[in-house]
Amino acid sequence: TNILPEFEFIEIANDGQWYVFWTIQALDVYSTYRGLKYTCVREGNPLLGERPGIPRLVTHKTIFLYPFSVWQAEGVIPKDEMTVYNIWGSTIIHNNYTVWNRARKVCRRL
Repeated sequence: TNILPEFEFIEIANDGQWYVFWTIQALDVYSTYRGLKYTCVREGNPLLGERPGIPRLVTHKTIFLYPFSVWQAEGVIPKDEMTVYNIWGSTIIHNNYTVWNRARKVCRRL
């Protein structure tokens, strides 16, 4: 029998995944801001209020994503976990653009 402990190798998120992650965050702010320019669109995050402006959106992102910048610097996010974050973020972006495109067709612009 082997008396040595077994170790599992965990691959850490790579630079490309981090680039995608931060790009998704910027696109979330942009698409939210653009969608909120229409009367029929409201922000869904209750922490932001119905019509947050760019400063509030960026402040919110900065506060809630600060741990990710630390984790990126320390290299502690597993690659598989980062994939989940990026898929989730992409889903949010897709929703934002869907709402924005629908609003452009049927709603009045503020």
